[in-house]
Amino acid sequence: MRITEAARHTGTSPRMLRYYEAEGLLAPVRRDNGYRDYGAGEVLAARQIVALSHAGLPLSLIRTVLPCATESGALRACPSVAPELRRRLRDVEEQIDVLASGAEVIRSLLNNLQDVASA
Repeated sequence: MRITEAARHTGTSPRMLRYYEAEGLLAPVRRDNGYRDYGAGEVLAARQIVALSHAGLPLSLIRTVLPCATESGALRACPSVAPELRRRLRDVEEQIDVLASGAEVIRSLLNNLQDVASA
């Protein structure tokens, strides 16, 4: 499939697919006319890249994790990535805590505003 269709199937933009290719994460076949042809393997890899990126992993780590990922998204035996994934998980959990605290502060401010408005 062409890049526009592949982008639709992967939830990303054609520009990002080109970027992933430039970074060596995807290798679509080039047709005689120069167009990229994305097969099922590239579409699956792009979906995994998008999911890992949304999880907050940098491309440098995605590059390491991607060869370990199976079609279901599980990781094959790649113990070398476990320490970095654990560190990234701690970072994400800390960010969640900070955001939850921020949400509580905003909630409190809104409650105070409502109390003042109704007085």
